Amino acid sequence: MERSKQVALTVFVFFFLGACASLMYVAVIVSGTLSLSKWTDLLNIVVAIPSNYFLLFTIMTAALAFTASCIKNCLTRLNKWVLVCVCMFMVFAGVIASMGFRSALVASAWNKAVFPFDSDEADIANGFNEAYCPVRFCSSSPTKSMGFFNPNTTNSSTVGAPSYDAPTMESLCTSLVSSTANISSELKVACAACPRARVNLHNNMAIFGWIAKICHPTDTLGYCTKQLAGSLSNRGLSPYEKCRKKINMQWSHYAYQVACGSTFIAVASLVYIIMASTKPKAPLPPHKSAYEVYHGAV
Repeated sequence: MERSKQVALTVFVFFFLGACASLMYVAVIVSGTLSLSKWTDLLNIVVAIPSNYFLLFTIMTAALAFTASCIKNCLTRLNKWVLVCVCMFMVFAGVIASMGFRSALVASAWNKAVFPFDSDEADIANGFNEAYCPVRFCSSSPTKSMGFFNPNTTNSSTVGAPSYDAPTMESLCTSLVSSTANISSELKVACAACPRARVNLHNNMAIFGWIAKICHPTDTLGYCTKQLAGSLSNRGLSPYEKCRKKINMQWSHYAYQVACGSTFIAVASLVYIIMASTKPKAPLPPHKSAYEVYHGAV
């Protein structure tokens, strides 16, 4: 019986360690969304680990804790070190739950308000657009992108200018830089963003793929082209504004699931501590008849 208790305790501890590791990983990203240091903090965790998996794992861990707490003599009593660790884990899970709910409320508030909600969202939008626009422009077709520039200074009939039949703007920009064509300063500035686009695409490949699936910001080429060229007039809808509602809805849903999972873990930890710390009652001595008492004394 004692061996089975040790096995049950070992399984229980491993599940809680796994839940703790998951919470720590999520905490790093959730705390990043509260500080709003980088626009990628909003999306990295969503792309990396689906919240359904996290919620399922936390429910399994909570169910195991409840089961272990309620079955008589299932686990050995807690020593002081295990008790301290479980208490710290309970507090940690509670903190993550509060951050998750707060982050979800922020995303919901942004979604209901007119853009920009505040300076924090404006900063995230600028970072998002600066990362996405070079990728959008440099991977676009030259026949589409060149229409947003001044036709008098970027006409393909210009002496020495390469043909616009290049597969992408990045290819065309490479040809223009190496040629003697007389091109506008706007086009030169826009083409200078293509090396940065390769770095952004390499570092955030999963995020850009996820964005393309949920909002398809294909009609933002005009904004991106004019932004890279430094033009302030008639930019149109930015990529962040195009994807704003869907991204915030996705993040709000994710944060709520993380918060609910963390709450399950915190409550399960509390129940386990209460049940495992309760001293078992000493068994009552068996009742002896007067005859047994008399003959036992003799």
